[in-house]
Amino acid sequence: MTGMGKTTLAKNLYNHPRVANHFHAHAWCSVFQEYEKRELLLEIWSNIRVPSDNICQMDDEDLALELYQQLKRSAYVIVMDDVCNIAVLMDLEGSLPDDGHGSRILIMSRLHDLAAIAEFDTVSHSLILSHEESWKLWQMRTFPDRNCPDELLGFGKKIAENCKGLPLAIIAIPGILKKTEKQQNKWKEVADNLSSLVVEIPESWCKEILQLSYHHLPAHLRTCFLYLGAFKEDKDILISKLTWLWVAECFVQMTELKCSDDAAEDCLMDLVDCILVMIQKGDLMKGAIHAMFMICFVICAFQKQRKRTFSSL
Repeated sequence: MTGMGKTTLAKNLYNHPRVANHFHAHAWCSVFQEYEKRELLLEIWSNIRVPSDNICQMDDEDLALELYQQLKRSAYVIVMDDVCNIAVLMDLEGSLPDDGHGSRILIMSRLHDLAAIAEFDTVSHSLILSHEESWKLWQMRTFPDRNCPDELLGFGKKIAENCKGLPLAIIAIPGILKKTEKQQNKWKEVADNLSSLVVEIPESWCKEILQLSYHHLPAHLRTCFLYLGAFKEDKDILISKLTWLWVAECFVQMTELKCSDDAAEDCLMDLVDCILVMIQKGDLMKGAIHAMFMICFVICAFQKQRKRTFSSL
């Protein structure tokens, strides 16, 4: 199920010092719907060590064998995020040795049937947060340094309840509220918008939440978000390159207090706050448009184009 916090939990485990010290080789891979076996093998290899020219020039069979020999020597942990095709596991089966060194492979997927088909040793199902847990997380996200003001308490609890226990929604909505004034009528509008999203399918609910985040953005942030559609789903994006392109396209403007580069970085962080953009680490947005975010992007872009078409008639 989307929006349950699988990737966030996996990242916390993957980056934990005990995990880092226990395993000798570490690899994190984002597996997209359209993938190539060779690119996946090279991504795992590049996580373990810098691939030489000789490695890069190998054919798929030799590359798979070389990776097997490399991993065979020590305990390894490999995380594969957003796997939605059993073929991925079949393609990598011959490259991931099981020699009793305590190696671990962690796979995240929205597909319940994948675990049954692959016959995993251990399957963990994410849980919906309770009302109490949702409210606690929502308060921490919205008011990290203090409690919710009394005049907004009722609306805040209604918003948290309407997030239906999904961590994605609970984290995304405070990003929306951050852009609005802390007034009862503004919060009531957000609460009413959430109440109107009567969707039973979790995937559809997450799409609605992301669309709601998009529609509450200022105009210049909407343009910056839609610009991400120019990049391929499974390709890395340099943040410095992206913000430079925003500036070059005049999507952001310098002010008396900030230069255009700083203003562009602020725009990026605003999109991060609304959970519309995810930064992997450093200056890199790895696979910046996640599958669910790509769906949101397509819907929002279509709606913008449709409005533009109608307004020109």
